[in-house]
Amino acid sequence: MTDRGGALVAAAATMVLVAASCQTALNSTEREEQFQELFPMEMNTHISLTQEEAFGEARIGWSFSLLLQNETHEPIWIAWDRNPRIFLYSSDSEGWVEIADRGVRMHEGETLAAIGEGLSAIILGVAPDLEARETPIEVRVVVVGRIISEGTPVDEEVGAYVDVVVHP
Repeated sequence: MTDRGGALVAAAATMVLVAASCQTALNSTEREEQFQELFPMEMNTHISLTQEEAFGEARIGWSFSLLLQNETHEPIWIAWDRNPRIFLYSSDSEGWVEIADRGVRMHEGETLAAIGEGLSAIILGVAPDLEARETPIEVRVVVVGRIISEGTPVDEEVGAYVDVVVHP
């Protein structure tokens, strides 16, 4: 192959890589826009949801733990009848698909105290109902709460999410 032919092959390969990376970025943008439509609120500002290294890795068929923390100076009510919610992004349907949580909640909800005023964080158990598989799968865990003003939850919702890789 001549130097010119090698240069053309290299240029074509570069164009394919650039096109693939643009498609991935486009898919990622579309994915996040679809998620924002499901949860049209501020996310990961008032409350945070994290997978701490000390909790170990998430495994299919087992529950795993996440840290849910109030990041504000206002208390926040978390209702367990609506939380947590678990999603995965399906490239087949090009959208978010909700997965059942097998976790059992023993009470109505939890108030996360304002920072510096009590229990502002809890450890949350999550048990996605996933079928056994050979490869890891990424799920998005979402928690939505309501700010408490003068002792009553107001209509303003705040939320947090974290992407978790669940291993076989």
